[in-house]
Amino acid sequence: EYMGTLLLFCLMAATRAISELAFHVERVVNANESTVGADADEDCFLLQTCTPPDTLGSPLLAVALSTRTIKVYDRTSCGYLGELHGHEERVNDMCFSQSSDQILYSVSDDGNVSMWDLRSWSSTAALRLGQGSVVAGRSVSANVDDTIVGSGGEDGVVYLWDMRRNGKRLARLSEAHQEDEAVSALRFMPGSRHAFCSAGEDGLLVRFDLEAGTTDDDAVVDVLNEGNVITTMGYFGAEYEFAYVLTGSETVSLWSLTEADRLVEFADPRGALAQAGVAVDYLVGCTYDPANGKLFLSAGSSEGEIVLCDVSVDGIVPVATLSGGHTSIVRSIDWHVASRSIVSGGEDGHMCLWQVADSGAEMRSPATRKIRGSRSTDASESPRASADPMEPADRDRALLAALADDGGAGRKKRKGKGGDSFAPY
Repeated sequence: EYMGTLLLFCLMAATRAISELAFHVERVVNANESTVGADADEDCFLLQTCTPPDTLGSPLLAVALSTRTIKVYDRTSCGYLGELHGHEERVNDMCFSQSSDQILYSVSDDGNVSMWDLRSWSSTAALRLGQGSVVAGRSVSANVDDTIVGSGGEDGVVYLWDMRRNGKRLARLSEAHQEDEAVSALRFMPGSRHAFCSAGEDGLLVRFDLEAGTTDDDAVVDVLNEGNVITTMGYFGAEYEFAYVLTGSETVSLWSLTEADRLVEFADPRGALAQAGVAVDYLVGCTYDPANGKLFLSAGSSEGEIVLCDVSVDGIVPVATLSGGHTSIVRSIDWHVASRSIVSGGEDGHMCLWQVADSGAEMRSPATRKIRGSRSTDASESPRASADPMEPADRDRALLAALADDGGAGRKKRKGKGGDSFAPY
């Protein structure tokens, strides 16, 4: 009871601090002004934004468009830097190298993981999914020292490549997920060379550790059953020992990876927000603020309004609303904790830079401009809260202590047997 009261106090204190900060639109980019060979009548929408790890201190921002083009900007000024061409189909995911902001990975429906060198604006490697036939790639991630790149395929297979050996196939893990159920998310754990999780349309969240080996029997540590089609996942916690999961049914779950247990499931977050007087039509994603030990959820309306929420085992609480930048569905929100800024993009073709308004004034509406693409397609920060009275590690232990057992979360655990492993240098 004490822990629950303390958690509730921390949540309320953080919420008050965040609510005092307002965001305003700093800038809106018209990508058509800097696009090579752009057609003025060609509309596009933004699929995803991606930034390098905070440890690199880089201002770069990569933007994937529905025209199969990837554009790169300086996120602090929205200044255009260049663009990348090469994918023949839609780009589904991107990630920067963990050690250099000049290396970007992308994966596409064309079945390739491309490795881009931003110094030459060219692809330096193409890693092929599948064996003979084209397998669309849904997700991509690199480990902490860029020695392994992984991707999840539409065929339900996890593909891994050894970048020390010029992208030679390291493993093809085909037993963790159901066949032909896409691996919709794959993320290496922050700071890890060997540990990663994959999540799929089969509803499974799978934890791997390559130190034990590179076969399914050796590498799979836990198989957790979410019970819904998983669209995205990520990590949070002092040691990134927890995972958040968003599903196609627009549920949100928080999992303990070390305990292999679901902490909490929010079956109807949109309904909960509606009861709080906030109407949203869809969920966008989550962002973790390690400095304050806070997890945030972003949601949106069909009219382009963005709602930011604080997430804990106690519930989902709206803390800020961003309006005036978009007129349609928002596809991507990149929340840069260090600079207290957000970059959003969506189906209206707008990319907006939002900055915390130090004066606390209401958010202002800019004169927006349209982003246009360069190719045709068949297209189907955190504001820093006041410091949490609990240290992140203590907060995590308190979260576990306050939880009731969730008997509905399935779990299958398999330990590695040794054998071949991915050895360090």
